[in-house]
Amino acid sequence: MIQRRREPLSVPNEVLIYKMTHEAKSHSSVLLSGEGADELFFGYDRIFRWAAGARQWDLAEFAKLYSYGTHSDLEIVEDALAPFLPLKEPLAIVSHFFQVAHLHGLLRRLDNSTMLCSVEARAPFVEQHPLIERMAGVPYDYRMQSGEIKAPLKRIFRDLIPTPVLQRKKVGFPVPLDRIPFQPTTNTSPMDRWLEFNLAVLGADVETGHNKKVVL
Repeated sequence: MIQRRREPLSVPNEVLIYKMTHEAKSHSSVLLSGEGADELFFGYDRIFRWAAGARQWDLAEFAKLYSYGTHSDLEIVEDALAPFLPLKEPLAIVSHFFQVAHLHGLLRRLDNSTMLCSVEARAPFVEQHPLIERMAGVPYDYRMQSGEIKAPLKRIFRDLIPTPVLQRKKVGFPVPLDRIPFQPTTNTSPMDRWLEFNLAVLGADVETGHNKKVVL
């Protein structure tokens, strides 16, 4: 995937999305994805809880909650947030950042991983403009009523989705990086080693001249 895209994979679960799509291809060439729901309904609870309770913007605190690596790289985080900082309020900054910049990255990841399998992934939470317009300006207490993550969605689907699924603890799409023997191995976090692996593959690609190939 790194060689075909000729760029680093932002997060390792892109590989799992590709593998999952490859398996699903035998059943359907069109898939539905939930991208956009966490952004609209404040599903990234630890970040949105912090933003809702913060009195003023704190770049370092946001970076600690948002970033996976061990390096601070506050300049990069600040640059990514620059278009949203004029909003001043922490919750407004975080909300707009996730719905625009962060979501764009997720959709690109989804598109890249699924199209490699010739599968079309559709994201209904993003494609429904009336829903997006309806949620614009909706207060925090409505989206996370009584501290419940994505409370509006859970109310709507209460009679359609089994309770154990509806109420299960939120998890991401974890990849057991600590069990993958990356080379070269350094005394850093698994995520840092993942990034080093990406750069090593790209470096080898350049040395062997693969960067001159055009991949369609």
